Formats: sequence, C-alpha cells, structure tokens
Amino acid sequence: MAVAPPTTRERVASWLKGEVDEFRDGVKREIGNFRSGYDKVRGVFRR
Repeated sequence: MAVAPPTTRERVASWLKGEVDEFRDGVKREIGNFRSGYDKVRGVFRR
C-alpha cells in the first residue's frame, strides 16, 4: 500500500509545532537560569 507524501498543510503544522516546542524549551531554560542566578545572589547576601 502506497503512502501519500505529506501535504503542505501537514508540513506547515509540523514545522509550527516544532517552533512552538523550541520556544517553550527556551523559556523554561531561561527561567531555570534566572532562578539559579537568583539563588546564588541570595546565598551571597545571607552570609
């Protein structure tokens, strides 16, 4: 049974999902970096 190639709509939807996932991962990473830096600064001032 032959499988039809993906339509333009399917390609765009797949690309867009990848972009959204990449953006979400970047935001999570930046929030993690901010928290890490905040904890380090807070630790310095607690001494």
